[in-house]
Amino acid sequence: DPTIQPVTANYQDFNVLTSFDETTTKNGGEIKYILSNDQGTTWQYYSGGWAASNGTYAQANTAAEVNANCGSLPPGLPLDFYAQLTERLHYAGAKVLLDTSGEAFRLGLSACPDLIKPNAEEAAAFLGEALADPEQAARAVDKFVEMGISLVSLSLGAAGLMLASGSSRVWAKPPSVHARNPVGAGDASVAGIVWAFAKGLSLAEVARWGVASGTAAAVREGVSVGTRGEIETLYAQVRFATWPKEL
Repeated sequence: DPTIQPVTANYQDFNVLTSFDETTTKNGGEIKYILSNDQGTTWQYYSGGWAASNGTYAQANTAAEVNANCGSLPPGLPLDFYAQLTERLHYAGAKVLLDTSGEAFRLGLSACPDLIKPNAEEAAAFLGEALADPEQAARAVDKFVEMGISLVSLSLGAAGLMLASGSSRVWAKPPSVHARNPVGAGDASVAGIVWAFAKGLSLAEVARWGVASGTAAAVREGVSVGTRGEIETLYAQVRFATWPKEL
């Protein structure tokens, strides 16, 4: 299911979203998705559109500085669900990360999320071109930036991630490790990226925390995430490569 993950630099002092629940209703056979926050605002999505329980979206407080919209869309939601959600979150003053694929990714980009994190396969499918080497990957990142995306993170697996904005570009690589289970490493990387972005860290720092968080998850048995200590240890070992030049 898609998730809404609130992140703030000081989460102890910030209201957080309390639920994103999926329930089947008998209201015309529609599926209802509920997004609520601690300030009493509940947003609902039916197959017919959005509704807010206390006022309009312009009046609603998202209760999160950065919202991560992640995952494949479940049955019952339109393919432009993330685009609609992004528009409403932007209208309420929040920043949005989009991490999905296929048509949901293509349509989601139309709302200009603040951050995106495709992997090489997802980016290649969207752009319709191979990403077989660092030069091609770098060109792909630049194309997303040219589309108006403020921050683009291209995940390259063991080769790290390329992170770029309109003014800066970095390529961060993980240390050499034995990856026991890479499942979930991408999600962990998203968490590190969003956390660092919410704290207002530099592009290089955002990339380092993203790589360290993803690597810490990959070296564990099963689907898990690293501890703060494990991530900090790996953070210190992340290195930067020279951004590939155009051939």
